Amino acid sequence: MIEWTNIAGGNWNVAQNWSPNTVPSATDSAIITNDGTYTVTLNVTPKVSGLILGGASGTQTLATAPPGGLTVNGSAVVGPNGQFNFSSGALTVTNGLLL
Repeated sequence: MIEWTNIAGGNWNVAQNWSPNTVPSATDSAIITNDGTYTVTLNVTPKVSGLILGGASGTQTLATAPPGGLTVNGSAVVGPNGQFNFSSGALTVTNGLLL
């Protein structure tokens, strides 16, 4: 599990935005659940093994910037405070569910 830590928001591909300081890869689950209102920008097209989006308060937005998109090779769970804003690219969930 790689957890988003930058509650000011930022680009997906910046290692310092994650804990530990590494960008999630195809074998990692990306966890974006810190409370607050911020946007994680998919400025790349990563593949991850799982996704959890949405904390207890605020709004956690996963947004695209060209060529952004996301492939989840497993389950993607979106809580009540999680939000997608895809103006380009796509969310693809394979071998799992979007909940």
